[in-house]
Amino acid sequence: MVAPHRIVIIGGYGNTGSRVARLLAARADVQLVLVGRHLDRARALAAELAGTAAHPVLAVGADVRDEGQRRTAFDGATLVIAASSTTDHAGAIARSALAAGADTMDTNLSVPAKLAALQALAPEGERAGRCVITDGGFHPGVPGVLVRHAATLLPGLTDAHVGGAFSIDWRALRFSDATASEFVDELTTMDPETLVDGDWQHSISATRTFDFGDAAGNRRCVPWALQEIRDLPALVPTLRSVGFYIAGFGPVIDYLVMPACLVALRILPSQRPRVGKAFLWALRQWTPRGSWAVLQLEAAAGTPYRQVVIRVSHPDPYALTAIPVVACVEQLLDGPRRPGVWTQASFVEPALFLRRLESLGVDVRVSVGTAW
Repeated sequence: MVAPHRIVIIGGYGNTGSRVARLLAARADVQLVLVGRHLDRARALAAELAGTAAHPVLAVGADVRDEGQRRTAFDGATLVIAASSTTDHAGAIARSALAAGADTMDTNLSVPAKLAALQALAPEGERAGRCVITDGGFHPGVPGVLVRHAATLLPGLTDAHVGGAFSIDWRALRFSDATASEFVDELTTMDPETLVDGDWQHSISATRTFDFGDAAGNRRCVPWALQEIRDLPALVPTLRSVGFYIAGFGPVIDYLVMPACLVALRILPSQRPRVGKAFLWALRQWTPRGSWAVLQLEAAAGTPYRQVVIRVSHPDPYALTAIPVVACVEQLLDGPRRPGVWTQASFVEPALFLRRLESLGVDVRVSVGTAW
C-alpha cells in the first residue's frame, strides 16, 4: 500500500487554512497535519475532521518562526502549505521544507521581499526536484490564470484586464496581530503598475470600472500590480495591455482611514502592529456587512475584434481563497512534476484549474464574443 501524502498546513485552523483542510481531508491519498501556535484550536479542528478524513488528522503545536520547531513539524512531510500570516518568514519556511524533502505552497501577500527570498531558492528546489509555489489563493492566484485561459480562447490576445471586489463581515472573524500587521504591509507595498501599449506604467489614477453583476454592481477599481500579471507578457507574447485592478473598502476607509494609516507608518514605522490593529478596527466599524467575492476578466483580441469575459465568484471570500489552493495542490499531487519556483497562476493548467474550481462550488461564467 502506498503511503499517503503528508500535508502540513501552517495555520490549518485559521480562516483560510481550515477551509483548505476541510477540502483536502477526504482525499484517500492525503494525511493532514495542522500546525500552529494554538494547539487547542488545531486539536479541535482535527477532532471535527476525524469523521470524514481518510486518515487520522494530526495536530502539532509549533511556532514556525523557530527553526527547530519547523524541523520537528515538517518531519515526514511531502507538502507544506503556509496558510497563516508568515510572509516575513516565507523564505525560511520554504528552506526548511526543502530540507525535509517537501514541496511548499503559500497564501501570503505578493510582496517583493517574499518573492525575492523564494526565487533565491530556485536552484536548490530544482536540484531537489521539489516545487515552491507562491501567491496562492484568490488574488493573487487567479487573475493570471484567467488571462492565460483567455489566451487559449482568443488566439492573438492583445488586451486583458482583471477586476476584483470582495466584502467580508470583518466583525465576525478572528485575526492575529501578525495578520493585522500584514494588512498594512499590503498597503505600503501596493504598486499601481499596468502594461499599456507594451510599456509598464505606474499610475494610481489609471482606474477602470467593472460591472460585476448582481454581487457588486459597477465598481471603480484601482490598479494593483501582482507578480503573476508581470509574468504574463512572457507567457502570452501577443499581449500589449494587461493589468489587475481592485475595488476599495468604501469612502470612509478609502479616503480617510487608509491615508491616515499610511501617514502614520511613514512617521512611526515601528508602530506597524498598532496601525494594523487600528485599520482592522476601522474595517469592523465602517465597511458594509455581507460576504462575497468576485473576479472578472475582460479581454480582447485584434482584428476582427473578439472579446471574452470570465467571471469567477463565491459568497465566501475565504472559500474563494482556499478552493484555488486546493485545485493547485491537486495538480501538484497528480503530476506531472515541474520542479522550481512558481506562482500559483503560472503553475496550474488553466482549463483544468477552472473546471476544478467549478466542481468545488465556485461560480465560473465564460462569455466569448460579446460583453455582458
